[in-house]
Amino acid sequence: MDQYLIYLRKSRQDRELELATGNHDTLQRHRTKLLAVAKEQNLNIVEILEEVVSGDTIAARPAMQRLLSLVETGEYAGVLCMEVARLARGNTQDQGIVSETFRWSKTKIITPGKIYDPADDADDDFFAFSLFAARWEYKTINKRLNQGRMASLDEGKYIAGTAPYGYEKYKLKGQKGYSLRPDPKTAEVVCRIFDLYTAGEPDENGSLRPLGSYKISKRLNSENIPSPGGTLWTSSSVRDILKNPAYKGELRWHWRPVTKRMEGGVLRILTPTNENATIRKGIHEALVSAEVWDKAQQLRTGSSHSRVPEKRTPQNPLVGLIYCSRCGHAMTRMLASGHNRYDRYACLNAECRTISHRADATERAVLDAMAAWLEGYHLNEDALQNPRQDAAKKAAAEVHKKEKALQQLQAQQGKLYDLLEQGIYSTEIFLQRSQELAGRKDALEEDLRQLRVNAEKAARAANLWKNVVPTMEHVLRAYDLEASAEERNGLLKQAIEKIVYQKDTAGEAPTLFFYPKIKK
Repeated sequence: MDQYLIYLRKSRQDRELELATGNHDTLQRHRTKLLAVAKEQNLNIVEILEEVVSGDTIAARPAMQRLLSLVETGEYAGVLCMEVARLARGNTQDQGIVSETFRWSKTKIITPGKIYDPADDADDDFFAFSLFAARWEYKTINKRLNQGRMASLDEGKYIAGTAPYGYEKYKLKGQKGYSLRPDPKTAEVVCRIFDLYTAGEPDENGSLRPLGSYKISKRLNSENIPSPGGTLWTSSSVRDILKNPAYKGELRWHWRPVTKRMEGGVLRILTPTNENATIRKGIHEALVSAEVWDKAQQLRTGSSHSRVPEKRTPQNPLVGLIYCSRCGHAMTRMLASGHNRYDRYACLNAECRTISHRADATERAVLDAMAAWLEGYHLNEDALQNPRQDAAKKAAAEVHKKEKALQQLQAQQGKLYDLLEQGIYSTEIFLQRSQELAGRKDALEEDLRQLRVNAEKAARAANLWKNVVPTMEHVLRAYDLEASAEERNGLLKQAIEKIVYQKDTAGEAPTLFFYPKIKK
C-alpha cells in the first residue's frame, strides 16, 4: 500500500491570530482537516511532521529538512499540506530545492483543494508558479510589515521583541503598538550601573572613584544580582547596558541586523553590530538623564581608544597557544602597571581562580618543557617507536585483508548475473542473493572505512619522528628571546598545537602541558 506524509506549518497570520484570540490552535485545526482528506481518499498516513519553529529558509526549519530527506527517497506517494505556500516561501534557491525534490521523486502534493502531480507538466508548472506566487506574497507582506514597523518607530513606539533590561514591554491602550515602562525589579540596577560608571563611589579618602565595567560586574555578582540573561554579569554585559540609548529615552533599530553570506557554498547567518543604526526619540520614560548617558559614552570610548592604538606592535609570543587549565579561556598577557613590575599571563575570566605568573618566566618555562620532552623522547626512542611501527604494519595488513574480501564479493556479484542469464537462478533468487551480497558489501565497506582511519592514525604515530621531533629541535635552535613577539609566536606555532597553563598556588611556578603539532 502507498504511504503518505502530512506536513504542518503555521504562517505569520496564523501566529498573529493565535496571539489575538488566545485559544486558537492552528496546527490542531489543520491536522484535523488533512486527516479528513486522507480518510476521504483512503490514504495510508505513516508520519505527521509539525514545524514548531518559524523560519524563512529550509536551513531554519528542521521538520522541512526531514520531510525533504524522506521525499527524496522516492518511497512515499504523496505529502498532504494545507497549501503549497506552507512548503517553501523562502528564496529562489529554497523553492528550487523543494520543486526538484518532489519532481524527481515523483511525489504528489495533496491539498484540500487540489492534487499536484509532478509527472503532469501542467501540474508541475502550476506548482512552480504557486511557489513563486507564495514568495512574492511573502516579500510583499514583509515589506508592508517593515513599513509599519518604521512608522511605529517614528512615533516613538517600541517595535523590538524583548524589552531591554530594566524595562518591561506593554501594549498601548486605545492604539496600535507597544512601549516600555520601568521594571520595578531591575530599573534600579540600570541606574546604579550608570552611577558607578560615571560618578563612582567614595574611596578611603572620601573622594568619588568611578568603577570600570569589570569591577561593576564583580560588584553585582557579589550581591547575587542576576544578569539580563539570568546568569553572571560580565564586563561585556555591563558595557551592553552602557551603550543602549533606550536608557536615555531613545530607541535604536537594526543595531544587530541579520546578514546572510555565502562562504564555500554554505549560507552563514551573522548579526554584526551596526554603528549606523536608526535612532528615534521614544515615548517611554528614560532611566538616566541625557547628560549622564553622554558622559558614560565619553568615558567608555575614551578609555577603549586610549588602550588600543591603531597599529599596535604584538607583545604576546604565546597568543593563540596558551589556555587556562581550570576554565579553558585563553590566557591574556597583562602589561606591567601599578604594583605589577612585570608583564604577566592571567586568566581574565572573573569567576576563575587561576593565579597569574610573570610572562617572561612563563615563556622560558615553555621552552624548558619542550627541551625536556625532546630529551625524554630520545632516551626512550626505541621503546616508543617500535610498538608504533608494529601497530602501523598490523593496521595496514588488516586493511589489505578487507580489500581482498571486498574484491571477492564484487566477483560474486558478477557471477550472479551469469547464473541469471544461464537460467540457473530465477529472478526472485537473483534478487534475494543480490540483496544479501549488498548487505555484506555495505558491512565490509564500513569496516574498511574504519580500518583505514585506524591505519592512518597508526601511520601518523609511527612517523612522529619524521615531523614532530625535527620541527621541535629546529624551533629550539632558532628561538631567540630578543626577537619580536610575532617571530617567536610563529616559531612556536610550527611545533605546538596548544599549551595548558595551571597555577593554583601563589609563589610557585605554573605547571605547563603542551600538545605537539602532528602534521598530516
